Amino acid sequence: QKWSHFKKWFDNALKNTQIANPARNAHIEKVMKTMARKCTRARYYSPEMMREEYVRSAFACVDWDETEEVSTLFYIAKDMVQGRRAADELMLDWDDIKKVDATGSTTGGMAVMYTWTKNNPEQRDTPKGLACVDGCEGDVKKGADGKWVAPKTLCPVHIGWHSKTLQARDACVPVAELKAPVFSKVARFDKVPPGATLVVDETERDEVAQKVGKLVLVITREQEQQGLMYDGSIPFMLNGRKFRPPVRGVWFAVAGKGYASSR
Repeated sequence: QKWSHFKKWFDNALKNTQIANPARNAHIEKVMKTMARKCTRARYYSPEMMREEYVRSAFACVDWDETEEVSTLFYIAKDMVQGRRAADELMLDWDDIKKVDATGSTTGGMAVMYTWTKNNPEQRDTPKGLACVDGCEGDVKKGADGKWVAPKTLCPVHIGWHSKTLQARDACVPVAELKAPVFSKVARFDKVPPGATLVVDETERDEVAQKVGKLVLVITREQEQQGLMYDGSIPFMLNGRKFRPPVRGVWFAVAGKGYASSR
């Protein structure tokens, strides 16, 4: 990894010059290939959450009606197949993921367009495919009792689509109209938890402030950029009493939709 950093640093430093990159010497490249072949590039240690046994255990006990549990399962199951940096996942919105239908010669799944990564500074338009697994029965369905039926096959693709379905339910909008980060909490304004900071457009501030709870701090985007947020240091005043609810993070309102999301 360090040698790769050297090569990339020299590539950038010697850009637009006639000087060859010394880190890309043919002899050095040959030595590196030999070392990779003899030492391998395999990971020597994997955290428990990155192991198949852990993911399958989570799959076996997840509550398919709980948005946060399903979203977390999607995150770890997807990263078992398509590992990405946390910053990439943080910036991922549902608009960046497209459904790919199966054909006679190809497997269906989803195409993920990562919008930010240190490995893609040029922002190249290259989606990453995530295929549906063999034996998958499709979308998670409800049984006769109205409850979600646990799928038999661990398929990251359809776990992801189910996560989106639950988020749309929490936002009270059709799935196709959901505008939110993939890995986030979603709630109507009146369901945003006490102790949260809700960021809204200036034109909607008064209207939104009437819909949220009394222990939610509503601020504009300009105030958020200035660093204003609820951190517990100053209490809320309600009916002459001071309240300091736990800090519940920063939520962002989706303009004109009546709901907000928090990464």
